[in-house]
Amino acid sequence: MAEPQTFTAVVVALIGLAGAALANIDRIYAVVRQVLSRGTSDATQGGGQWTGLFREFRQSTGQEEISEESVVLEVSGTKVTGRITSMRGQQRIRDFEGQLKFDFLIFSFFAADAGRVGAASMVLKGQVESGLLLGYWLGFDPELGKMVTAPYVLTREKNVEAAKAQHKEWLAQPGYAAK
Repeated sequence: MAEPQTFTAVVVALIGLAGAALANIDRIYAVVRQVLSRGTSDATQGGGQWTGLFREFRQSTGQEEISEESVVLEVSGTKVTGRITSMRGQQRIRDFEGQLKFDFLIFSFFAADAGRVGAASMVLKGQVESGLLLGYWLGFDPELGKMVTAPYVLTREKNVEAAKAQHKEWLAQPGYAAK
């Protein structure tokens, strides 16, 4: 049988170890998650380069057009951050943050450019592994001075014209309040 002093020392050490583990549970969880996710690239978790397609009203032409933007996602667990950069017309860069849970990607941003202040949110559904999420964006259009909404496509397809043709029906859905 162990001597009482040795037994007491072991119990005190175990209590100290348990206390240290509980105090650092967030760090331990992060390390375990990192180890378990090895071999899974950011791209398979939804991160990386995407193309966004959406309908918008162009004040200059008085028409709705399908516009495209480059979307870079960074995914860490369920948290998503990234940057949207317009691909033509007005140069717009938007940093956003959101969540990716249960096949839903929800993110939002605020924007303040010269004379243009706006905000928008996207709610998209799909499996990121498939390279396609469909949904809607809702935001304040500073050119129109009101809230608008439109269908939105987030795709890994690099050929923008092919993506527009493939998702033409989705992008034609009602939703824009330009008039």
